Amino acid sequence: MLGYVEAVRDMVKPERNEQYLRYIRDNTIRIHRMIEELSFLSHLETGQISYRMEKVRVARFLRDFHGQYELVVRDAGLDFVLDCGEEAPGGHAPVVEMDVQRLEQALFNLVSNAMKFTASGGSIRLTLRIEEVRGTRYAVVGVEDTGIGIPPDQLERIFERNYRYDRPGSENGPTGNGLGLAICREIVIASGGTIRAESDGVMGASFMISLPCVQAV
Repeated sequence: MLGYVEAVRDMVKPERNEQYLRYIRDNTIRIHRMIEELSFLSHLETGQISYRMEKVRVARFLRDFHGQYELVVRDAGLDFVLDCGEEAPGGHAPVVEMDVQRLEQALFNLVSNAMKFTASGGSIRLTLRIEEVRGTRYAVVGVEDTGIGIPPDQLERIFERNYRYDRPGSENGPTGNGLGLAICREIVIASGGTIRAESDGVMGASFMISLPCVQAV
C-alpha cells in the first residue's frame, strides 16, 4: 500500500497530493471496515457469535444509550429525542432478556443509518412502547428519523445482506455497504425478537425492534 501511495503522489501535482492521499486513506478505511463487517455477519449467520443474555430494564438501557450517543448525534446537527413513555409504578417497567453489548451494536447501526439520511436540522427519536400479541407482551424499541424516507417497495429487502437501497435524492449522498441492517436483523433474531421498517417513501423512516418481555428483575 505504501508503494501505491508513493506512486500516486509522484503522478499528481503537489497541490493535489493531500486530496489524493485523503481519498486513498478514506477508501482504505472503508474497505477494512467492510471486511470486518462481512466477517462478523458471517459469524452471526452461522451461530459462531456467543451471547451473554441477562434480564434488563429496557427504559434504563435506552436512557444509558441515549446519554452515551447524544453528543454524537447533536454534533451532526440533529436533535436526538428520547421518549420512553410513562413508566408504570410498582416494578412493571418492561424487562427483556438481551445481550446488552449486541443490542447496543444493533441500535447504534440503526441510529447511524438514520444520521446518514437525515439532513442537518432534522431529528432522530428513540422510543419505547409496549405491545401485546396473543397474550405476550413485547417491548418495542423504535428509531424514527425525519430523513428522506425509504421507497415502500424496498422495505422488504433492506435487511438482506449486501442490499443497498437507493433513497430518493441520495444519488450524491452517503452510501453504505449493505451490511449494517443485515447485522441488526441477525442480532435481533438471536435475541428472540423481530425487526421491521416503515416509511411512506416521502419523509422519514421508522425501524422497530420487538423483544418479548420477561418477568421483572
